[in-house]
Amino acid sequence: MAGSNNSAAISAIVMRSLYEKMDAELKAYSEKLNLKTRFQKFTCSSTDGFAAGQSAGDKVSLNKQVGQHSQRYLPS
Repeated sequence: MAGSNNSAAISAIVMRSLYEKMDAELKAYSEKLNLKTRFQKFTCSSTDGFAAGQSAGDKVSLNKQVGQHSQRYLPS
């Protein structure tokens, strides 16, 4: 179906179905472990701490590629 006029609609339907299935699986797993979810608004109570966190974060590269020689695999 790739390349047809309905590709985007079909992709959206498939993605929605996968999302709903994953959401149901996560809810069931959370209930099994008796996990609770809560939402909390975060605030900055220390401007110095915020600046220090920003500075530390700037030194971290989350988009850095790992060379083949540096890759490690878990045992099967």
